[in-house]
This record gives sequence, C-alpha cells and structure tokens, in this order.
Amino acid sequence: MSNIGRIIAKSLSNSNGKVKLVRGKVKRNIDPLMEWIKWLSYESNSEKARSQNLSHKSIEQLSKEELIWISEYKSRKHMLDLFKRYTKGECSSSEYMEVYDYMGKPMEDLMLDKLNEKELKEEQQPRNYDELSMLDAYVLHVVSDFVYKKNIKLD
Repeated sequence: MSNIGRIIAKSLSNSNGKVKLVRGKVKRNIDPLMEWIKWLSYESNSEKARSQNLSHKSIEQLSKEELIWISEYKSRKHMLDLFKRYTKGECSSSEYMEVYDYMGKPMEDLMLDKLNEKELKEEQQPRNYDELSMLDAYVLHVVSDFVYKKNIKLD
C-alpha cells in the first residue's frame, strides 16, 4: 500500500480500537478478520505433532530448518493473539500497525502454508461432477483456477 495508506492507518491506530482497517480483498459474506483468525489458529495434525516433537528438543539439538519452522510457528501464534486483540480493540498503536501490515500479505499464502499436502490431495479426490451442488461446483471452479494460476503440483 502507498505511503498515504500507511499514514492514514497510523493516525487511525490511535483510535483506541474504535476504527479497524481491513487490508486486502474483502469478500462478500466473509468477515476478513475472522478469516485471518481462523487460518492463523488452524493446526493440522502434522503441525501439532511437529510442534510437540520439537518442544522436547534443546535449542542445540535443533537444525537450522527446525529453528526457522519454530520461528514461523511462534510468529503465527503471536499474530493470532494480536488479531484477537485487534478485533476487541485492545491493541496498542504499534500492535495495530503490525496487524495492518500483516493483512497486506496474501491470505492464500497463509492458507497454502497451513494446508498440508495430504489435505490438498483429499480435496482433489474424484467425485461425480453431476452430484456436486452448485456452490460446490463454483468452489471447485475457483480452487481449480487458483491452483492452476499458482502452478501447484498436487501429484
């Protein structure tokens, strides 16, 4: 977002939670803040297991990749806490801006990070297209288009 957008957001961050800005695409019938909270709070079984496994290791036993994973995991937990406080109007000015900046990231990236390969493949199980509801057919169309545009390999 432009500097003017940041200036406006910064001035609104002092509103004591009375004004909340939402960045990114706003979809009809979906509260973007609730969507961010839902995806930030989601943990797959593999993510839970990995978190448990790594919590039993000392920092000296962790690989570079594991340290990066833990850092990203803790960052998402921190953002989840901030989003919850943001919706209640309980953020400081700097926390408000942290949430505002985070909302500038594509939500689809978070979604794909959170969904593991098995979950993505489960959604691709063959079904008879004629049996899909109109809504399911629409979602399938949008997801297929998204997967194609992102050039994601599901095999």
